[in-house]
Amino acid sequence: MTRRETILSRVLGPIAVAVTGVLVIGLAPTAFADDSQIIAERTADLIADVAPDVGDVVEPEQVGSQLIAEGDNVEVAIPINGDLPITIEATLEEGVVIPLQVTLPEEISVRDAKVADDGTIVFASDERHSAHAAVQVLEDGSVRMETVMVSPQGPSEFTYDFGDAIPVIQDDGSVDLVLAFDAEEFILEVIVGEIESPWAMDANGESVETYYVVNDEGQLVQIVEPAPGTKYPIVADPKVSASINGWSIDFNRAETKVAASSKAALIQKITDAGLTISGVILAWMNLSTASFVAGIASLYALYGGYTLQVASTAYAKGQCLRMNMGLFPLAGFVPVPIAYSGGNCK
Repeated sequence: MTRRETILSRVLGPIAVAVTGVLVIGLAPTAFADDSQIIAERTADLIADVAPDVGDVVEPEQVGSQLIAEGDNVEVAIPINGDLPITIEATLEEGVVIPLQVTLPEEISVRDAKVADDGTIVFASDERHSAHAAVQVLEDGSVRMETVMVSPQGPSEFTYDFGDAIPVIQDDGSVDLVLAFDAEEFILEVIVGEIESPWAMDANGESVETYYVVNDEGQLVQIVEPAPGTKYPIVADPKVSASINGWSIDFNRAETKVAASSKAALIQKITDAGLTISGVILAWMNLSTASFVAGIASLYALYGGYTLQVASTAYAKGQCLRMNMGLFPLAGFVPVPIAYSGGNCK
């Protein structure tokens, strides 16, 4: 018997049934003793067998009603109650603290968390033919949110809610998590996290078709489309990282016109934006205004004339000014001007 067959036999155990050649994981009736820990160990073994190797799993420590795990500059708090959101808090350069939240998929009803021997946190399904949820905090600070589909009768779409962060799907299938703040004169957008391109694997280690969509409520949905020959259970995995690659300030037409009138007006407009940000996003990230002001100084000293030209050209073409703020080592947040249209450009 191969290792995969051994694991499958352990996962299925005495509660497995065969349906037209497809192995289906069931759950013991509620009258039986709680088997959540057994499911946790078997689920962790299955994930280790079929999932891509992305590094070591951090073993969490229970603190009250939460499981706390720490990766590289990241602390993850996983409530034992699976109905509550998971908090990923990353500390980056310049003392930036990013609090990001994510829920387990709303399509599945789960029991309280159990920790497997390898540190995988498993929320066993309390419904027959549904799916289990698992969370792995990795040493690099990223978080894997696995779902284990045990049966073709169970759900194949899994919805994740990121609170105030909006998922924006990229061309390569990955996702940026964006916070947007409307300050009337401009729109501030901050990328606070990233999700790698989705994957799903069946019990044979074969890839299963999967992709992301964003629903009307602004939630991220992973859709898994098994083929006729797909062998259950299937493991699907969004991998989430909290990070700040930068933010953008989108000025409207009126503010772009003022910014294009002179270098002084330009710097004043961007500084005004910075003061607004300091009361909103910088406080949210535990970041002082000093880093933003340093960026403004860099802008003025290095390419204030170029930024003025971008603003002027953008306004003349019916476009608007966008300041992309990138976080650079030692330099802090440095603004980079570009022209844009649509959205707040009106």
